[in-house]
Amino acid sequence: LQGESLGFSVADNVPAEIRIARADGERVCEMRIVRMEWNDERAYLASVRDITERKRAEDLQARSVELEFENRRIQEASRLKSAFLANMSHELRTPLNAIIGFSELLYDGMISPSSPQYRTFIGHIQSSGKHLLQLINDVLDLSKVEAGKVVFTPEPVDLGRLVSEVCASLGALAAQKRLLLQVDHDESLVDVQLDPGRFKQILYNYLSNALKFSPEEGVVHIRTRSEVGGMFRLDVRDQGPGISLADQGRLFKEFQQLEAGVNKRHGGTGLGLALTKRLVEAQGGSVGVKSAVGQGSEFYAVLPRHAPQEPLND
Repeated sequence: LQGESLGFSVADNVPAEIRIARADGERVCEMRIVRMEWNDERAYLASVRDITERKRAEDLQARSVELEFENRRIQEASRLKSAFLANMSHELRTPLNAIIGFSELLYDGMISPSSPQYRTFIGHIQSSGKHLLQLINDVLDLSKVEAGKVVFTPEPVDLGRLVSEVCASLGALAAQKRLLLQVDHDESLVDVQLDPGRFKQILYNYLSNALKFSPEEGVVHIRTRSEVGGMFRLDVRDQGPGISLADQGRLFKEFQQLEAGVNKRHGGTGLGLALTKRLVEAQGGSVGVKSAVGQGSEFYAVLPRHAPQEPLND
């Protein structure tokens, strides 16, 4: 109306969206105001266009795109979980078959207790049982971390000794491939308080992967270094095939493995790195990888010198 205020501001010649309440429902309109001269006086010409149906079509299209994206995400998550379950089934059956097979031979008296094979078979049962337990623990630990129920028990530790213990536990695997484990420990890391079991779990996951993918007669480097801000860094570097930049983003995600199906040459459930990431971040740290195809890989974890008892929320 002439001479009356609109009650809101509209930029000159810039369309503005307004909503008008009517008896048949709210309408969405586009309002444009143009400044002009009328009889040598300043005036404004306002135009209002009903765009309700256009807005409804735009909203429906946006919702359709959103639903399509969500559907693809759900399908991809379902595919990854199906692949994980198939792989997990294979990984569980392998040690179980060994345990059942060797124990049946011993139970049926096929092998004399005095035979050298008897002790060998017992060793196979024991190693298969430990491997099976590790697989189950990885699944349970990941579930605990995701639920925020993981418990940390930090205590003063000798970091160098923990590294040596993990190296010793994987010594047989390194010997099989004639791999040299080279440790470079920062002796200044003396005031460290963390959960020794969780630290060994993190290093074990990194180191077992490095040994798995390293060529025979190679070298695997384990290094610790002090970092600023009350942190320290753990590095594990191998001489393996390396990882492309496109694949590196998948490394620390649950249910994902770079090898799959008939092309898979190495064992594993694909949970080790995902669990490592969750355990490190729950203590206020971070993980990462540096790698290039044909140049090996370096996995690292940055952890606080004094780890918290309670896991940190995301």
